[in-house]
Amino acid sequence: MGRAGKTMLEQAETRNRQVQAESAQLKSLIQTEKMEKEAKQKANTVLEQKKKALEHQVRQLKKTNTDLQHQLVDKENERSEAVDLFNESAVGVLQSWTPTMDVTNLNRGDNSGSNPEDIAATVRPLIEPFVVQLKLHPADDSDESQMLTSRSECAVNMY
Repeated sequence: MGRAGKTMLEQAETRNRQVQAESAQLKSLIQTEKMEKEAKQKANTVLEQKKKALEHQVRQLKKTNTDLQHQLVDKENERSEAVDLFNESAVGVLQSWTPTMDVTNLNRGDNSGSNPEDIAATVRPLIEPFVVQLKLHPADDSDESQMLTSRSECAVNMY
């Protein structure tokens, strides 16, 4: 083999080494891209799982909120029924102690449209005989007036 053949052989070997180096670089890039793609897929899977868990948590919280709202409405209804029952019982007791008492003003409650002082002034003459009969009245008139006004206001505020 002559000089020209050796040169061509050397060039071919050099080119072969270059191709092998480029091939190794491409394989490395492909492997890196593959690993990055797998990492992204894993991250997406984790994010999807977290998203599903959060969506489930939101559904549970909405359900809990709805349940609590229903419970609140139920408690408000129970409270309203209890107040009505208490008022009916109180009026019944007043009537049993003073049968001649007109309780229409007592039954008006907050439907009267009056302020508490007006209702107290209206109710006071009705309640005074009952209070006296039970010996609940205080010694002096100013204390009695204060007691009756506060109790009447309390009864009005219960509505």
